[in-house]
Amino acid sequence: ELAAVAVTPAKLDEVAGAYQVDEKTLRTFTREGDKLFMQRGDRPKSEVVAYGADRFFMPNTLVHMEFVRDASGKVNAVTFHQNDSAQTSPRVAAN
Repeated sequence: ELAAVAVTPAKLDEVAGAYQVDEKTLRTFTREGDKLFMQRGDRPKSEVVAYGADRFFMPNTLVHMEFVRDASGKVNAVTFHQNDSAQTSPRVAAN
């Protein structure tokens, strides 16, 4: 089981943004106060919780994700892990 760790709002802002899942679908991460939420397309948004640097999970699920940084340290993608599969989505917009 993954354990939550504290993350500053500034760190959440670094990962907030829109990520392209496929040609029609975006996965959007938004910060509200000291919490991060994820929304895929028109689905309801869900809170995601940090368990490490650039690593988050959805409570009560087996879903977890890792944000990917480029050589300059800017977040440029997110890799979404679920059911032994991984999908990387490029960042297309920052919040």
